[in-house]
Amino acid sequence: MERVLGSIGHLYQVETQIKESQLTGEQKRDFRLIHSKSVVDQLFSWFEQQRQRPELLPSSPFSKAIAYMQNREHELRVFLEDPAVLMDNNHTERALRVVPLGRNYPQFAVMEGFGGQFP
Repeated sequence: MERVLGSIGHLYQVETQIKESQLTGEQKRDFRLIHSKSVVDQLFSWFEQQRQRPELLPSSPFSKAIAYMQNREHELRVFLEDPAVLMDNNHTERALRVVPLGRNYPQFAVMEGFGGQFP
């Protein structure tokens, strides 16, 4: 597991270098292919090795996580070839997090209108 987390950390470091260097277009693509592709290749090779372990049951959470990654390999590799694609969708996740947090605000506004008392 540490190997996977270390590899993911390395991929984020590469993305930070790209951002700091202000690389765009083909420069960004080439930098990713040089510095990230081998890491991604090693990750998927490791996933395949883990799936071959006889003690790893198909119903285990770890096995399911590996299968999830392998089933989406093509989609997970898109960022390597397309410089316009971000490595992750964390920005989208953060934007969506605002919606659930704001759901209760109307209740508080109504409660204040009643001076804190409920009808």
